[in-house]
Amino acid sequence: MSMTSLLSITPWPALSAVILLALLVVALYFARRTAHQAIRAVTDALGRGLRLASHAVARGEERLAARNREVLLSAGREAKERIVEREFVRVGDSVRKDLANYPTLHRALSESIVRIEEDQAKAVEVPPEAPGWVQAVRDPGGHPQVHGACA
Repeated sequence: MSMTSLLSITPWPALSAVILLALLVVALYFARRTAHQAIRAVTDALGRGLRLASHAVARGEERLAARNREVLLSAGREAKERIVEREFVRVGDSVRKDLANYPTLHRALSESIVRIEEDQAKAVEVPPEAPGWVQAVRDPGGHPQVHGACA
């Protein structure tokens, strides 16, 4: 139905519009309970849907927070592992550098030990007695001189 056919109920279109408006108001008045129930049903369904959506979003947020925590912990763990690996490499390089001189140092220490042992062996040997030193210390009377003694 078109608007012109609705307004042609009476010969006067304004009167037809008023009659249609009055019929519409009466129909809506009798349908108010049904309309209210329909509106409540639609809003209740919408509320349940939104409640389910909010619970789903909350669970998703919790899962995302847990996942982010795991990702952050994993990233921190990996960063610390890289730091520790770099430190091991640095210490290994330092040890290799220090131990590279070990054969030279060992040879030098061995030579020093041999020289010290030879010097010690020479120091233990009693030097031969110098000829005539005992006579140089005796006095003309043939008695040994004792320093600091009163005669």
